[in-house]
Amino acid sequence: MIRALFFWTPRNVPYESMIGGIYIAFSIVMILAAKEPMKHKLFVDFAILANLHDAVMIVFGVLKQPTHLYGDVVWIAMLLALPLIFYPWD
Repeated sequence: MIRALFFWTPRNVPYESMIGGIYIAFSIVMILAAKEPMKHKLFVDFAILANLHDAVMIVFGVLKQPTHLYGDVVWIAMLLALPLIFYPWD
């Protein structure tokens, strides 16, 4: 059941590994940027825009694989929400 929440079908392990690596690196840099958001405002903006693809994932989840609406789609939506918390609203 857990696999159905996070792995889209058909499986593509090389692609999944690449995306996983990108998100690990992205998360590390986001944590560092959150310490001084004004200094890293451009990256915070990029983080918000880069994760807008979650809207596309919601559509595909509804149309093709609804279990993902409870799995990886939720986690990627959190990656969109977190930068808004630390956003330098000047």
